Amino acid sequence: MIAITGATGKTGSRVAAALLEAKQPVRVLARSAEKVDGLKAQGAEVAIGTLADPTYLKAAFDGCSGAYLVTPLNWSTVDPTAEEIAIGRAMAEALAGSTVHVVYLSVLKARDKTGIPHFESKAEIETALEAACPTLTVLRPAFFMENLLAQIGALSSSRTISLPMPGHQPLAMVSTADIAEVTKQAFVRGPKGKEIYDVIGMRCYTPGECARLIGNSLGRTVYYKEMTDKDFTKMLEATGASDHSVADLLCMFHYFKESRFTGDFDNVRKAFKYTSVTFEKFAEFMVSESGVQSSKFKVQ
Repeated sequence: MIAITGATGKTGSRVAAALLEAKQPVRVLARSAEKVDGLKAQGAEVAIGTLADPTYLKAAFDGCSGAYLVTPLNWSTVDPTAEEIAIGRAMAEALAGSTVHVVYLSVLKARDKTGIPHFESKAEIETALEAACPTLTVLRPAFFMENLLAQIGALSSSRTISLPMPGHQPLAMVSTADIAEVTKQAFVRGPKGKEIYDVIGMRCYTPGECARLIGNSLGRTVYYKEMTDKDFTKMLEATGASDHSVADLLCMFHYFKESRFTGDFDNVRKAFKYTSVTFEKFAEFMVSESGVQSSKFKVQ
């Protein structure tokens, strides 16, 4: 049995589906049964509770050989990273001394002292899990390609995508499909002590290149426009993000501007055999999700 946290999120839902497809028994941890009805219908067990509660977690992990851990961030709360660390510590407490093979979803450059709050929080959680869990696989993913799905509205209205960073700056990216595949293979393969992998696509892409590739899939020009910090702040505030969250995400994009956000492309591919989703392929999916009618004429 493999326990899955964050089963309604970007990666947890894909990990749960991949494991169920591979005929692996799955127990999903959730706050609400209704949100995981689809996974339950596919055969998953459901454990309802709160991730910050070690007693609930210990019961949910009981009888499991593996656990996929995501420490969620609620960007609307006053201090999301403090809550995230509390959840991580609760997980470590619940798993202390157990034989459960833990796969923890961290972030690329978690321990590089970037100063980004939600990177630093994951470094702290990595340390807590390392002390508690004899068998631990840490996955450090790059920037999710799926984050750009939030741009679908602008793609439909103005054929423009925007991020608060220059269009020429390379950025390591990854699809959540890659994370799900690596996680599935890690559980099927079994534990190998303590291990850490950067999980990145085949190469870096610039935001401007992403716009061009989306345009190629659409058959029309798609433009990239660098968003100002002021406009980014207004956009986040409109979604209910707290001041702490706005500062955190601005810090991340400032880091992307000033540093090369990349890592080890090879170590994960030496351990696991899979084909990464390219941004070219993801662009096709993004266009299909946008509902924008494609032209028969390709961008020159």
